Amino acid sequence: MRRPWTALSALVAAVATFALCSSPADARRGIALITHGQAIAEIGPVVESQRQYVREATGADAAVGYIYESFGVFWLDLWTWDGRYCLTDGDTYWELDETQAASLLGSGAAGPRPPLRYSWPPGLVVALALALGFGGHRALQASREGKIRRLFEDPRYRRALEIMAERRQRSHDALDSDTTRSVIAELDEAVSYLSSQGIARGEAEANLQVMVDRLAHAGREAEAA
Repeated sequence: MRRPWTALSALVAAVATFALCSSPADARRGIALITHGQAIAEIGPVVESQRQYVREATGADAAVGYIYESFGVFWLDLWTWDGRYCLTDGDTYWELDETQAASLLGSGAAGPRPPLRYSWPPGLVVALALALGFGGHRALQASREGKIRRLFEDPRYRRALEIMAERRQRSHDALDSDTTRSVIAELDEAVSYLSSQGIARGEAEANLQVMVDRLAHAGREAEAA
């Protein structure tokens, strides 16, 4: 019985005529740090109705794949290019056009799609995630520094720090040896003042603690210098 002469069977005949003009995929070249060369990603199996044709043409149970050039670091692709469809059996491949790949996959009008790792190389995704994470951290840090600067510029908080210093001096003059009690009293007096200025106690206490920590850090740095 004569088989329908589809685009696939024409492909089979052509491949057979030219003695299965297959090509071995180049192995990844380079040292472990930098990798580059050809890579093949398998897309999916050949649809059942076409497997016999493929077996006759290739002598193997090849699958539909995607071969491309890539550049990466530590085996993670950073950039990919020159992608094309193929039949693949291990490192051996037979190039296909998009129509032939669609026929072999049985994907119909939707057509085949390049593998995700070609469209979004994992190394590039990691690099972008690190860049976004670093950028986010810097932005958060800058925002926090801006908030602290605004606190020190706020006359209400500057007065609260003065109140704490005055309360500490009174404790020193009174020879109060209970440092913990003195610090609590300083903070409570300053927070009470800020509350009278319309600032919530929880917010005032948290902001004052940030300011005190920053002043202590600056003092340690000055001593170290």
